[in-house]
Amino acid sequence: MARLVISSCRQFRRLFGVEPVVNDDSVPNSYEQWRHYIEVRCGMQLTQSFLSKRLSELQDGNHVRTKEFERFYGSEQLQWTITWFRRASDDLSGESGGHRHA
Repeated sequence: MARLVISSCRQFRRLFGVEPVVNDDSVPNSYEQWRHYIEVRCGMQLTQSFLSKRLSELQDGNHVRTKEFERFYGSEQLQWTITWFRRASDDLSGESGGHRHA
């Protein structure tokens, strides 16, 4: 799997449309790292509303943020990120099951 390289929380904001609290150079490489990066390092709360909006964007191949994400990180990383957003949504709704980790 290609490794997600987000150079900062600012870049995360550009790709996902949210303002992070801190700047950090960590590289999420699994669901757990991705979630920690969002919630702890960027200081953002994962809500169903946020997850639904971002999933809608990420699954829309014509959305400017999705195109930018795929251009930077490739289609495989885009699919993993969609999987992680879905899993986070499942976790919040109590429906999480055997999802594969990256």
